[in-house]
Amino acid sequence: MSLVSANPKVTVTAGGRDEALPATIATPAADDPLGVTIHRLSNGLTVYLSTYRREPRFQAWIAIRAGARHDPPKSTGLAHYLEHMMFKGSSALGTLDFDRERPHLDRIAQLYDELRVARAPRRRDALLAEIDAETQRSAAVAIPNELDRVFASLGVIDVNAFTAAEETVYISDVPAGSLAPWARLERARFTDPVFRLFYPELESVYEEKNMSLDDPHERIYEDMMAALFGAHPYGTQPTLGRGEHLKSPAYADMVAFFQRWYAPNNAAIVLAGDIDAAVALPVLEREFADWRPRPLPPRALGEPAHAPRGRVLRTVRAEGEQSVTVAWRTTPLGHADTPALRVLDRLVDNATCGLLNVKLRLSQKVPDAHASGEHRLEAGYWSMTASARADQALDEVEALLLEIIRDLQAGDFSDEDLAAIKLHARIHDKRALESNESRAARMAEAFTTFQAWPDYAKRTVEMERVSKADIVRVARRYLGGDFVVVRRERGLHEPPQIRTPKITPVPIDPERESALAREVRALPTTPPEPVWLREGVDFTTGAIATGPYIFAPNTLSDLFTVSFAFRVGLRQAPLMRYALDMLERAGVSFDGHEIPAPELQRAFYRLGTTVDTWCGPDLTTVSVSGVRKNLNTSISLLERWMNGPRFDAEDLQRMLQNRLSRRHGELREPDSVANALADYVRHGARGWTRLRPSNALLASTTVRRLQLLLESLTGLARSTLYFGPSLPADERWQLELGSRHNPPEAFEDPPPRPPLSLRQVPRTTIFFVHKQTAQAQVQVALPRPPLPRSARPLARLYDHYLGGDMSGLVFQELREARGLAYAATARHEVGLRVDDPSTILGLAGTQGDKVALVTRLLLELMRRPPLQPARVAAVRDALLEEHRSTRIDPRSVPRRVYRWRALGEQTDPRPDQLAALAGYTAADLQRFVDEVDTGAEQRPAIIGVMGDRAQIDLDALAGLGELVERTPEELFSFGAFPAEFEDE
Repeated sequence: MSLVSANPKVTVTAGGRDEALPATIATPAADDPLGVTIHRLSNGLTVYLSTYRREPRFQAWIAIRAGARHDPPKSTGLAHYLEHMMFKGSSALGTLDFDRERPHLDRIAQLYDELRVARAPRRRDALLAEIDAETQRSAAVAIPNELDRVFASLGVIDVNAFTAAEETVYISDVPAGSLAPWARLERARFTDPVFRLFYPELESVYEEKNMSLDDPHERIYEDMMAALFGAHPYGTQPTLGRGEHLKSPAYADMVAFFQRWYAPNNAAIVLAGDIDAAVALPVLEREFADWRPRPLPPRALGEPAHAPRGRVLRTVRAEGEQSVTVAWRTTPLGHADTPALRVLDRLVDNATCGLLNVKLRLSQKVPDAHASGEHRLEAGYWSMTASARADQALDEVEALLLEIIRDLQAGDFSDEDLAAIKLHARIHDKRALESNESRAARMAEAFTTFQAWPDYAKRTVEMERVSKADIVRVARRYLGGDFVVVRRERGLHEPPQIRTPKITPVPIDPERESALAREVRALPTTPPEPVWLREGVDFTTGAIATGPYIFAPNTLSDLFTVSFAFRVGLRQAPLMRYALDMLERAGVSFDGHEIPAPELQRAFYRLGTTVDTWCGPDLTTVSVSGVRKNLNTSISLLERWMNGPRFDAEDLQRMLQNRLSRRHGELREPDSVANALADYVRHGARGWTRLRPSNALLASTTVRRLQLLLESLTGLARSTLYFGPSLPADERWQLELGSRHNPPEAFEDPPPRPPLSLRQVPRTTIFFVHKQTAQAQVQVALPRPPLPRSARPLARLYDHYLGGDMSGLVFQELREARGLAYAATARHEVGLRVDDPSTILGLAGTQGDKVALVTRLLLELMRRPPLQPARVAAVRDALLEEHRSTRIDPRSVPRRVYRWRALGEQTDPRPDQLAALAGYTAADLQRFVDEVDTGAEQRPAIIGVMGDRAQIDLDALAGLGELVERTPEELFSFGAFPAEFEDE
C-alpha cells in the first residue's frame, strides 16, 4: 500500500455544497474591520488573508473540511489520529533514505490490516511484536519529529493542530520573513505525507483518550450527543474515537481518508498578521501548485433523524459533585433562527446577569450553572448544566433548569437586557481585532462551515436585528418537551484497563538531517530586527494617590482594562477569596437605596463592563474591562460596591453550603486532586491548596468580617495596571479606587511578601495518592535556590531544551520515542521575585502500568539530560529567532512590566538575554546543569503520583526513594465536613 498521497490529474467541476468554494474577495469591504480578502490558487486551494502589522509575524492555519463526522463508522477517531500522523514528515522529510524505509512501512501497513481482524490474544501479541520490530527497522533511517525541529529553527512557534466534528486544522505562528520555508514544509506534508512511527504515536493517542475517560464532563458530553443525535455521526463518532477502534486501528482507512478529503479543493490556507496578498500569493502558488485537486465524495448533508421524543434520560457515574444537564436539538448553520438562538444563549448565560446566572448562581440555589451550544452543518444543540449541593435532589436541580426555559418562553427579560448582549457582542468583535489568532480562527471557521465571508462577518449585525419576540418564538419552537437529561450521579466509574503493548524505544539522533531540511534551511529569510519595550513610548510609569501605576496605550479601539494589584493574599488574609466570591453575590447601597445583586450585575453589564477578581497566596487582583467612555462610571460603581457590599446571614449560609459541596466534590475529582498533589509536592503545608481556609473557619465567619475585609482593600496601596485609550494626567484620578473615600495619605502599604517557600526533604520522596482512573498523573519537582540575574538566560535555554515545544527533550523521549504519554513536558521556573527559589518541574500523564518507567525516565531526563550540541544549538537559535520576531501584545504590556519590576528589572531585560543567548554552547548549558544538580543524594527529588494502585507497581516506585501514601483529604486544608456528608 502506498504511504504517499496520490495526486491524480483531474478536473474538478463546480458542484453543490459538497464542493462549494467561497467567492473570492480581491479588495476588503469598507465595513470589514478585519480587512479580509479571499483568493484562489490555480489548483483550487483557497487563501484567506487579514493583514495586521502589530508584529513581524503571522498566524498560518491550514484548514481541511473533514473531521470526526467523516470517520468511517467502524474506524472512529481516525480523523484525529491522522492529524497526529500529519506531523511525521514526507518521503523527503523525516528520513535519511526513504527507499530503505518504505518496505518496512508497507509491511507495517499490512500487519495492521491483519491486526484489525485478529481476535486471539496470542495472535494479536505476535502481530504487535512484529509491528514493533518493523518499526525499529524503519527507525534506522527515520528522523522523528523533524518537521517540528525545522519549524523551530525557523522561529515558527505554537505549532499544533485540532480535530473537531467538521474540520481538522493545522496551526503555526510564523516570522514574516519565513513564508517561503514554511510553505515548502507544508507542501511536503500535504502533498506527500508518510505515516511513519505509527505504532508509538497511536499509543500516545490512546493516552489522550484515557484523559477523556477520566473527565466526567467529557463522558457527559458523549452521552448527551448520543442521546440527541442517535445513529447519526454526531452521536456515534466522538472526536477521540472509541477505545475498541483505537486498539485495532484501521491503518488502511486512515490512508484512504487522507486521499479522500485532503485535497486543495477541500482546504484553505488562512493567514493573519504581517502578510499581504502581493507577498503571499506568488509563494503559495509556486509551492502548492503540484497539490492536485480531486472530486470529493458526497457529504450527505441533512438533518439527523431520530430526534429525542419526550424526556430522554442518561446517567453518568462519577465521584465528585453531582449535576444535571438538559439539552435540546436546535438549528444547523445558516438557518434563519440561528442568530436568535445565539442571542438566547447569551441571554441565559453571559457569566454575570443572564437568567441562569441570576436565578440560580447569584441566588445560590445551586453551586454553579452554565449554558453552552453549537451550530454544526447538519444540526445544532443547546444545553444547560447545574451542579447540586450535597443535600440537593437531582429532581430539584432539573426543575430549576426547566424553570429557566419557562421564563424564556414567557418573555421574562427586557429589551435593555438584549441591548446589553448586543453591546458585548460588539466589544467581543473589537477584541478579535487585537489578535492574529482570533482573526485566523474566524476565517478558518467561515471556510470549514461553508459560510460566505460577508455573511460570517455580519453575524453581529444579524444579532442586532433579533427582537424579544424572536427570542420567545425560538424558545417555544426549539426548547420544548423533547429533550435529553444527563445526570451525573455519585458512583465509581471503572475505566477500561487495556494491557500496554511492548514498544521498543525509537532512537532519536539530533545530528540526523534530511535533504529537504537542509534545503529549507538554505532558503533565504529576512529576520527582523528585535524591538524592545521603551518607557515613555510603549508604556509609562509613575504614581497616583493609591500607589505606582503602569499605563500602556490601546491605539486600536476604545476598549480598556484596568487591574488593581494588592500585595495581600491567602497567606495574609485566608478569607480573602471567600470574601471576593461573596462580593459577586452581594448588592450595594446606592444614593440611599439598596440595589440587589442581580440589578447591580445588570448595571455593570449594560455599561459593557466586566469585573474579574483573583486571589493567590500573596496577591489579590481586581480587574475591570469595558468601554473607555464608561471608565469613570464603572470604577465609581466598583468602589461603592467594595466599600458597601450588602449581603446577610442567610446569603452567607447559602454560600457556605454551596462551598462545602464544591469542596467535597474537589476531594473526589481527579483533576483537582492532581492539581492539589502538584502543589503539595512543591510547597507542602505552605502551598496554595493548604492556605485555603478550613471548613471550620468558613462556618465561623460572619457577614461583618467579610464586609470589613472587602472594604479594607480600597484602603490599601496597590499597583494600578492600565491598558486603554490615552488617559491624560488630569483624568488619572478615575483610576484611584478608594480615593473618593480616603485622602492620599490614608493608603497603607501591605506587609512585605515573604520569599516563596519550597518543600525540602532529606531524600527523594514519592507521595502517592490512590484514585481509580484510566490515566495516572506523575509530577516531579527539583527545588533549587534563587537564580541570579546572570543565570536567567541559561535557565530559559534549559527550560526550552527540556520542554519548550514538541521538539523538547522530554516530549521526544517519552512520547515520540516510546509512546508512553500524551502530555509530557518539563520546565525551569525562575520564580516571581528576586528572592524566590527556582524549580525544575516535570509532568506526564500515562497509563498506570507505565508509571514506574515514566517516573524513572522523567527524573533521569531532568537530572542528567543528554546535552547534544546539535540540539542545544537548535534550541538556542530558535530562541534567538523568537526574541527577534515576537512582540509583546500591547494588552499584556502592563503585566509584563509589573513582573519585570518584581524581578528587579527596571528596563526591558530581553536585550541582555538576547546578547547572552547568542554566545551559549552545549558546554555552558552543561555547566549550568552541573551547578543546579550535583547528584541524587545532594539534591533529592520530590515526586507526586496519582493513579490506581491496582495498576501501578508501587514496589518499583519505592526503588526511587521513600514512598509515602497520602489521601486526598491530607492534600487539602478543609478538615472535617458536616454530618450530612458522612454517608457519601
